[in-house]
Amino acid sequence: YFLIEQYTSLYSNIHFVVDGEKRGAANGFIWLLSHVQSECYMFCDQDDIWLPSKIERTYGRYVEVSKKKANIPIVIHTDLIVVDTNLKVIASSFWEYTRLGKIVDDQSYIKYCNSVTGCTMLFNNCAKQYGIKASSNVVMHDSWIAIVTNANHGTIIPLHEKLVLYRQHTSNTLGAKKYRMTLRHILSNLRRIQNTNVAWFKMVNSISKMTVMDYICHKIILLFIK
Repeated sequence: YFLIEQYTSLYSNIHFVVDGEKRGAANGFIWLLSHVQSECYMFCDQDDIWLPSKIERTYGRYVEVSKKKANIPIVIHTDLIVVDTNLKVIASSFWEYTRLGKIVDDQSYIKYCNSVTGCTMLFNNCAKQYGIKASSNVVMHDSWIAIVTNANHGTIIPLHEKLVLYRQHTSNTLGAKKYRMTLRHILSNLRRIQNTNVAWFKMVNSISKMTVMDYICHKIILLFIK
């Protein structure tokens, strides 16, 4: 705490918010959002590296969008460069590496597959206000903000620039996974795939009602998008 307190004493725009309860990643971020107030928000919780123009480029795009679409939830997000612990490039584009580039420009897919990476996001206060009314079924904070933005007639804008070095460690629980959808991969990961999709369906269904058949059909469609 000492180091953080030093920064708060030196910089008036840094605030130290203490919470003694263990909430987990998703609910921890949502709790934190409920205790701060700003025009826009960006998640910074990682050892990834923000490239020098990240804030300028993302906020600049937000200003452009907000002039045309005022008083609605807005999310801006970007591509990333995937690197290893020593910053050696694994993939020059996270979107291409994970195949998210196939759907990133179509906001309707956000209900079925998250294409918004938390450390690239900028979202406005309107999106935050919907986001902090969290369901108990939230899987992750970034996908939740994107889903509630979409569900409340907001806009999700992909900025086709790579503005973050997305660092991957051998011990990463979450992160960049190269797209693989072979029969062997499906069978060897069947339980994990099932659990992930059940949790995702519950989260989306808590804010934007859909049928199981609708969800399954769209997941199948995603497999065949070229």
